[in-house]
Amino acid sequence: MTHLIAGFPSLEANWRMLEIMAEVGVDLVELQMPFSEPVADGPTFAMANQVALEGGITLDKYFDLLRRSTQA
Repeated sequence: MTHLIAGFPSLEANWRMLEIMAEVGVDLVELQMPFSEPVADGPTFAMANQVALEGGITLDKYFDLLRRSTQA
C-alpha cells in the first residue's frame, strides 16, 4: 500500500506518481485529502498538508484526481 497527499508537491506530480505506481504494479493507494490540522500525522505530513493547501487543493480537485486515477 502506498500513500499520497493530494496536491503535494502538486497535482501534476501526483498524477505522474500514480502513473508510475500503476506501471510497477501497486494495487492500493491511499489518496489523502489535505487538511489544516493533521496533528496525528507528525511534522513531515503536517508540512505536506500545508504545502498542498497553500497550492490551492480543493475538494473538487481532490475528487477529480481520485476519479481520474480510478479510470486510468
